[in-house]
Order: sequence, then structure tokens, then C-alpha cells
Amino acid sequence: GSEVSLLTVLILVVALAFLNARPDRPLGWRIGLILGLLGTVRADTPLVSGLFLLLWWRLIPLRRGRPWAWLPAVLMPLLVVLWRRAYFGDWFPNTYYLRMVGIPTRSVIGAYYLIYFSLLSGGLIGLTLLHMALGRRPVARWMGWIPLAIYLYGVYVGGDELAEFRFYAPMAPLLIVFGVAGASRCLRHGAALPGRLGRPARRWPPSLRFGWLVVLMAVVSFKTLLLPAQLRNLGQGRERLERANVVIGLMLKAHTRPDALIAHVWAGAAPYFSERPALDMLGKADSHIARLPASPAERGLCHLRQSS
Repeated sequence: GSEVSLLTVLILVVALAFLNARPDRPLGWRIGLILGLLGTVRADTPLVSGLFLLLWWRLIPLRRGRPWAWLPAVLMPLLVVLWRRAYFGDWFPNTYYLRMVGIPTRSVIGAYYLIYFSLLSGGLIGLTLLHMALGRRPVARWMGWIPLAIYLYGVYVGGDELAEFRFYAPMAPLLIVFGVAGASRCLRHGAALPGRLGRPARRWPPSLRFGWLVVLMAVVSFKTLLLPAQLRNLGQGRERLERANVVIGLMLKAHTRPDALIAHVWAGAAPYFSERPALDMLGKADSHIARLPASPAERGLCHLRQSS
């Protein structure tokens, strides 16, 4: 998950540029290059840059985006794909075959992934939808579709093996901003009570408006208030596992010959610290194993373990 922080920064920079785009300051080559970099961070991030490109093309008739400055966002990810084909001999990484091919329960586990995320951030998702319905600025409303599309993409690919929602985390700042905007629009629309026939509308008293704001905050933060303790427990468990892998690697280095070939189920820290030739039994580093069909008994079990 080390790419999450970089993705978050790039997405925020691009989103800010889109929101500030004007006819006298349109989206240009600099944002095109940043979008291209965003599309090369991870194998699936061209989806994110592609969603921004769709919005860019809608801004061109409004003179808020230069017609051809988006080209780096297409060419840079394309060069990475061509390099992958030339170097590895395949158009897709091994993880594509491991996660996307021959897994009938993939979308079911992905739906569970999204449902669990919604328990933490469902209030923000609801307020974002409210912002998209009531917001005044078209660009801000259109941009609200980007995090929602990424969440549906997480369902399609079957979620993630890590419990910290690294697929969704880069979109969290946008979700927070749009959620706050949705709460603001809701308060403004609910600031007046309809009057009776022939009478003007009455303003909500301050106490009622404050109470409505408290209700919205409670909807958003009910589960999130418990999140720090949960993440602490998850982090401590992960730390113990990673430390054990380092110890295993050092023990292998001390008790095996330098030419020993060692098979690993979790091919990470252990083979790195062992400094011995390694065979990845799960196939993330082995093209042959990655393309083998998963056994029916293990398909759902492996994805359930990854999602939990």
C-alpha cells in the first residue's frame, strides 16, 4: 500500500486544478503531465486518470481545458503497458490473472468489501450524492462521480486483501470535501419552512438548524468514531506478522546454503532478508503459477481471507 499516499496527493492536485479551471486559466500541459503520472503509479490507475479525462473533454467546449494538453494522460500509461509487454512478455501483470480470471465469487466478495467500507463512510457517500443533486457548480457535481465509480470498481475486482481500504483511501479526501458540500447544501435548502397559503416561508430557528447539523454529523461519524481503535488493532496484528517474516528470512539465511531454492507462500520480507533464490507459491512473481486455475475449494476461501 505504499502507493496510496502518492495517489492521494496527485488526485488532490488534479481535482483542485479542475475546480479552479476558468477560460482565462484553462487546464494545460502541466495538469496533463500530472494526470499521466497518476496513470502510471499502479496498473489500474489509468481508470482514475480516464475518469478525469472524460471531465476534461466536457470542459473543452467551455474553454476551461486546452484541446490537446490531455495527451500525456494517454501516452504515459500506454508507454508503461508497452514496456510491460516488452519486458515481461505480457500485456497484464500477474495480479490480473490471480484476481480477475476464473474467480466466480469475485464480485460477491467485492460487494462485501464495499458494504464494510460503507459502514465506516456511508454517511459521507450519502452526503456526496446530495451534493451531486443540489450543487450549483457543474464541475463539482460531475467530479462527485469519480469516487463513486472507483467504489464500484472495487466491487468488480473483488475488493482487496488489505483491511485498510487502499483501493478507496486515495478518494477519501474528495469524499470528505463533497460530503461537507452536501451537508452545506442540505442546510441551505432546509433553512426555510414552507408557509401556508399566501404566507411567506418561515426561517428555521437557529436551534433547529444546529440540531439538523448535529444529526448530519452523527450520520457521518457514527462508525468512524470507532475507527482509530480498529486501525490500531489491525496495525498491531500486521506488525507481528511482518516481524515474523523478517525473523524467518534471517533464519533461512543463517541455516541454508546460498544456492538453496526456497518456496514461499507469503513472498515478501522473508525471501528478501533470506537473500536466497525464492519460488512464489501464490504466483504474484511467477507467471506460470499465476495462470493456473484456482481449485474450486480454494477460490472463495482465498478471497474471503484476503477481504477479511
